[in-house]
Amino acid sequence: MTMLEIRPIRAWTPKRMLQVGVLCVGAAYLLSGCVYFNTFYNAEKAYEQALRMKKKRMAQNPEDTILVSSDEKLKLERSIAKSSKVLELHSDKPEYQPRALFLIGESYLQLGEYDKAIQKYDELARYYPNAEEIPLARFHRAKALFLDGQYSFAKPALEEIVASTQNPAWRNEAILCLAQLEAAENSPLASLELYEKLLMQKNQPAKTRAKIHFEAARLAFEVKLWERARKHAFAPEIRSLPNPLPLRADLLAAQCLYELKRYGDATEELRALLAIKRNRPYRPEIQLPLARALLAHGKAKEAVELWLSVAEASPKSAFSAEAFLLLGDHFLITERNEETAKVYFDSSAAAGDFPPHTVTARERSEALARLAELRKDTTGTAASPHYNDFMIAELFLFQLNNLDSALMRLDRIVENKDVDSVFGVRAAYARAFIHEEFKDSKARADSLYLYVLENYPGTEYAKQAEVNMGLAPTVRTDEDQAHELFLQAEKLRFDGEDPFTTAIPAYRRVVAAYPRTRAAARAQLNVAMLYESAASTGEQTSTHLDSAKAAYIDLRDRHPSTPYGSLARAKLQAAGIVSPPPAKTGSAPADSAASSADPKNPDDYGSSYDEYGEYGDGSESDSYEGSSEPEWQESPKEILEGGADDY
Repeated sequence: MTMLEIRPIRAWTPKRMLQVGVLCVGAAYLLSGCVYFNTFYNAEKAYEQALRMKKKRMAQNPEDTILVSSDEKLKLERSIAKSSKVLELHSDKPEYQPRALFLIGESYLQLGEYDKAIQKYDELARYYPNAEEIPLARFHRAKALFLDGQYSFAKPALEEIVASTQNPAWRNEAILCLAQLEAAENSPLASLELYEKLLMQKNQPAKTRAKIHFEAARLAFEVKLWERARKHAFAPEIRSLPNPLPLRADLLAAQCLYELKRYGDATEELRALLAIKRNRPYRPEIQLPLARALLAHGKAKEAVELWLSVAEASPKSAFSAEAFLLLGDHFLITERNEETAKVYFDSSAAAGDFPPHTVTARERSEALARLAELRKDTTGTAASPHYNDFMIAELFLFQLNNLDSALMRLDRIVENKDVDSVFGVRAAYARAFIHEEFKDSKARADSLYLYVLENYPGTEYAKQAEVNMGLAPTVRTDEDQAHELFLQAEKLRFDGEDPFTTAIPAYRRVVAAYPRTRAAARAQLNVAMLYESAASTGEQTSTHLDSAKAAYIDLRDRHPSTPYGSLARAKLQAAGIVSPPPAKTGSAPADSAASSADPKNPDDYGSSYDEYGEYGDGSESDSYEGSSEPEWQESPKEILEGGADDY
């Protein structure tokens, strides 16, 4: 057995101490490098791996709309974690800090967490303004602002990039973002001009130019620049790409011809598209607009046959749903065959869940059923003899897209002057509004607005007609005059004088002169509240309570569906005074409070009273309790913004 050899410890000479010191410094340097490789190197590696994975995914499926896959997300989150560790462990190493901050921002940008990316880019600019990553960070920050929807901040940031950068790729991408920003802010013409500016830039891939041309064509179509849209749609770069983009551009170009009323040319272009071999998988998309063009070109029989062919070839699909809907519209409006139209609408609704076609078809089928019910009842009622005609006009306008039939019903109401109907003024205003908004006939609309002014002066409808005609306001409605009286009463009330000799008589004058106005309801409420308040503090308690009770009862009965009438009813019920049952008189059908509407009576407009005073606060409790008034009666201007389904 060999004995272990024990050697004596060497003395710590100065030379040996120097050697050990050098080794320690080297070890520390190597340790620092290990920390770097375990942190920032791995952060960069994870980020690059995520980008390669995304590039491969998009190459396999260019139509992929997923921002980041789960695997890519893991890599990006690892990059953020490692970069954050660099910031934590190497705060004394400025060569790592800005790179780590920038990489975190880039990772958040790829993840779609734009607010966090912006924060990191801002930190980089604040703490390391001279870092080499600053130019790219500034560009990506502008992009992140745009992608985050912060358009008011994104726009100047992107414009600065366009004006200052020497990098053509950055400039082009910034212009593209600006174009998309303008489109998002409903400025299609400004967006179109930016796309066309982008097309002037050189050295862009053909695929990119094709997409820019298509967006420009779509925007030009939106602003009704038909020839400009066709020019972009026929760009050669688009023709070099595979379907469906070239076909979409060709269909848009044909639609421009339709809008130009060149129905024959549109038909020829669409027939030519059907003959192209590569378009065969998309035949229904071509056949549907072709049938529409044929119908407009006077070839209704061919159009019907084509729609039926689409429905047969593509059953239970969005194409068959649209074909049946268009067939229904044709038979309803052109052929005036409501029975056949309803069959096609029902067929469209049964095709499946393909909005908006199936939804529209279902609504029109229900509207035709409602139409049949209204026609069965030809008697009307004593209170609203024109109820049925007005409801039928609404159905034709809102649900059945048949303007001429709607106008015919409205004309019938206006012309029947032997019967004093509350629908007369509404019908007169409605037909003027239809000509202005739907038929784009300003001259005809103004003549009909003038009819309203001459035949229904002093009404809200006359007041709005004056505005629509662009005339200086001269119409003073009962509501306007009542409001002036009400303000005079308010002044007396707050002047501190005896309310029983000043304010209350003034409020009563409002009620007496204009009993069916907003101001009258408020005035009566003030009377009731003043008496109620006096009863709790004054000497004539019994007398004041009786007066308050009488005022509340009058308010409840005159304005039952207003917030003030509701308040009066609640006060009376709390005092044990129950509302009497409604009288059974000849009235309009229960589904239309509009049948007894008086255009001079704000109670019939469905709006709250808080416009004029302190009691209505616009809250839910201020809505008209129990009112069945449709929302579109809030003002004459909104008379046609609702629909028959409100009833």
